[in-house]
Amino acid sequence: MQENAGYVHCIGYLTPQLCRLLGDVPDDIKRNAREIRLRAGRSVVIDTGGGLGFLRKQGGTTAEFGGDSYIITAGEVADAFKIICGYSIHSYADEIRQGFITLKGGHRAGICGTAVTENGRVTSAKDISSINIRIARNIPGIADQAVRHIYNAKGTLIAGIPASGKTTLLKGIISRFASGRGGYRRVAVIDTRGELGAAFCGEPQNDVGQTADIFDGYPKGEGILMAIRTMSPDIIVIDEIGSREEADSIMECMNAGVSIIATVHAGTPQELSKRRHIMQLVECGSFEKIIFLEGREHPCRIKKIMGAEDLYAY
Repeated sequence: MQENAGYVHCIGYLTPQLCRLLGDVPDDIKRNAREIRLRAGRSVVIDTGGGLGFLRKQGGTTAEFGGDSYIITAGEVADAFKIICGYSIHSYADEIRQGFITLKGGHRAGICGTAVTENGRVTSAKDISSINIRIARNIPGIADQAVRHIYNAKGTLIAGIPASGKTTLLKGIISRFASGRGGYRRVAVIDTRGELGAAFCGEPQNDVGQTADIFDGYPKGEGILMAIRTMSPDIIVIDEIGSREEADSIMECMNAGVSIIATVHAGTPQELSKRRHIMQLVECGSFEKIIFLEGREHPCRIKKIMGAEDLYAY
């Protein structure tokens, strides 16, 4: 089977010792790895979706934490953090404030430490104690089923819990709509975190087809409005609707006759129905189809596709 190039790329951001140990794990662990978690004073953990593997001092992994588990020090976590930031932590101040740093290739390093606050708001983080490297994937054909159901939909919302494959599925959908299979669509991708297109020096590293325009690093609300003004898209794609401002910008899309495809954190119709500003978008007709994903155990697997009107039953 093909090696997980994302795994190899991600461990390259770590210290030489960690890179060597993680490079020596069995090939099936590398192929299936989704996350690599570093926690100061505790074991390094690899999440393969089928279970957790604790890194061993002599290489390889074990399913249970034990005396031979490799314990990472606070200094090693700090060193890894510096490498991830390219030894220029100040340059990543905005990303650190949001709790993650996007790596080349669309991978993401989530960070956890001590909050630095000003006037009650988090402005940065210090004493980084945990790093979670999420390995991005591009899976050919992953969006085929979804696209069959949403191809002519006015708007689509993809709902799932964290790590259920929302972003991976979204990347596949972008590629399908912008690759001419069934007709080319002009797709504007609001890539706030740099995960969808994974642009490097302006050139997307992920497969985004031939007719997608990448708004890399734009705040979602501003990016949506700029895309409407400048690129006359058929479809606008955003990952993770969160704020009221973003919801208001989506309303602008609807008024401009542009379809929206977006993701949201919600595992069930019941959970989604409690997200007030999302439900207002549904009620206003922004989303015609809603896709619910299975969960962490089966990322990108579709559990249910329902019409917006069906949500009112919940």
